[in-house]
Amino acid sequence: MATTKRGKRCKRKADRQRYCQQHARLLNAAIWNHPAGNLDYVPDPPPGFAEMAAGYWTMYCSELLEHRKLKGVYLADIKELCERHHDAAIIRELIEQWGRINDYENGPQLIGLDKILNSNDNRISLLKRMYGLTLDSEKRLGGINTQSKPGILRSKPAL
Repeated sequence: MATTKRGKRCKRKADRQRYCQQHARLLNAAIWNHPAGNLDYVPDPPPGFAEMAAGYWTMYCSELLEHRKLKGVYLADIKELCERHHDAAIIRELIEQWGRINDYENGPQLIGLDKILNSNDNRISLLKRMYGLTLDSEKRLGGINTQSKPGILRSKPAL
């Protein structure tokens, strides 16, 4: 969620992206004011990012930059990935606080947070695979140099 200059949560009507019109413009300027091609620097996290999301932003952008895969057009998806990590942490806290089951007169019922967390985790995995941020996708996208790391990605020797 966006915050004001005083650090409080913005209470204006939000759009689908959970930001008011003013904060959405600031966010878009932070993301889209970078060249579309390869970047040779790690951009600052978008304004209004939570501390955890900003940490993931720096980590993922640094990883992509190290493999020379960081492009300006990827920043919107990296933003979504970082926000989803933050959302997952919040959902896990809520599950810890409330539990996984609600007890009603008719019997127990699963709380809906598990489904939300599962779909969120699936989207995180998809985004990470798209950009080579998992071990198997990194290999497929050419991020691992098998010559410099002997023994990696080779079959086991015959006995």
